[in-house]
Amino acid sequence: RWALPLPPRLTTDVTPPSTTILPDDYTVPSFGTEVYEFLETHGLSISLPCRLVTLTEDDLDNAEDFLLKDIETLEKAPSPLDTPTLQLEELQVSPAWMIRTIHCLRMMASAQKDMYATTIESKTREIMALARDGKSNTLEFNAAHVMLGEMQSQEALETWALDVLQSVSGIEGLSPQELYVRSEPCLN
Repeated sequence: RWALPLPPRLTTDVTPPSTTILPDDYTVPSFGTEVYEFLETHGLSISLPCRLVTLTEDDLDNAEDFLLKDIETLEKAPSPLDTPTLQLEELQVSPAWMIRTIHCLRMMASAQKDMYATTIESKTREIMALARDGKSNTLEFNAAHVMLGEMQSQEALETWALDVLQSVSGIEGLSPQELYVRSEPCLN
């Protein structure tokens, strides 16, 4: 599970539902606190890639057989859209593995957001300039809104993950080795 549709960005009284003419007091929609409540409930549903990336030899007995069964399940799926739930998705993980997984989610969201050659603030200014110049019914305006929505989504995921990591920072009994997340793939 690699994608998580977030709830719509908030609209205000001055954000028109769907029109080609924008009001003079148009504002760009953004996420409210509801997105963090949504991520609190659904955020881990996209953690499978990070669970796999942060798996260590101490996390799972007989990990190779376990993962081979999941690969076999994926190979037998009728289509990529019809993939059954994998064992790795249902597995109860240790606190250390979960912390590493959430750290990985934060790093991936941050890296994706950083791939854009702009910031949320400058993309918002660009959209407002296009609206001001009467270019709200253009491909450029729509593309800028899509990119901004993607950037805001990555920012929301990154912020949520950071909040979770800060909330578990005082867990006792975890060694630094248990929480270590490699920045390079292992060679073995």
